[in-house]
Amino acid sequence: MAANHQWALGDLAIKVSALKVRGERTLERYAERIGVEYSTLQVYHAVAQKWPENLPRGRFSVCRELMTHPDRAALITADPQMRVEEARELMRVFKGGVVVDFAPSALARVSVARQHPCYPPHLSHP
Repeated sequence: MAANHQWALGDLAIKVSALKVRGERTLERYAERIGVEYSTLQVYHAVAQKWPENLPRGRFSVCRELMTHPDRAALITADPQMRVEEARELMRVFKGGVVVDFAPSALARVSVARQHPCYPPHLSHP
């Protein structure tokens, strides 16, 4: 499935889950109706929640990797073409793992991204 479909289904899943009535499995029923595995739709939903449409979005697979990083918007702003391998390594660094060659340069670009006029001010960290 193309990445734009993943974003579209994630955004729709947010809207559908907002319609949930107590006790109903709204998102699960929606997944059945559109022919998508429920677990897959849950992932799309989770990623879309962490990357609302007003944030810069990169490739879905990269955003999925970065979705728990506090500087995710800055990282994507700094490198919109980031590869999944880079995103995974940035998450390892964030979680206290081993640093590889490209991670420090990617992290250095975060401060530049925060200076960008399109960077959402509510996401700026001191």
